[in-house]
Amino acid sequence: MQQGELANILGIHRSVLSRIEKGHRPIREDELLRIARHFHVSIDDLLSNELPSQASTETYCTTREKELLRKYRAISRENQKLLDALLDSFYRSVSNNDEKPQNR
Repeated sequence: MQQGELANILGIHRSVLSRIEKGHRPIREDELLRIARHFHVSIDDLLSNELPSQASTETYCTTREKELLRKYRAISRENQKLLDALLDSFYRSVSNNDEKPQNR
């Protein structure tokens, strides 16, 4: 994400975000809340040094993923089934490759 995009989400100027990132200005609670809501994580997740909780990461979708979901929902049920089968096939292929021992 570009700095300007995050600044827009926060409703602040990019230069203000830059000062926050550099530690020259503290981030306000309402700004943290906007970030958390946008990314579907808790403020605790934002402030911790750990990865977000499983529930948080499962609900977050990138813009590309949202677009794919929109397209998937727009096609017929029959085509959804075909796409499901294709994705399952790709996934099995990747899963099988991960399980094979590496020859080094």
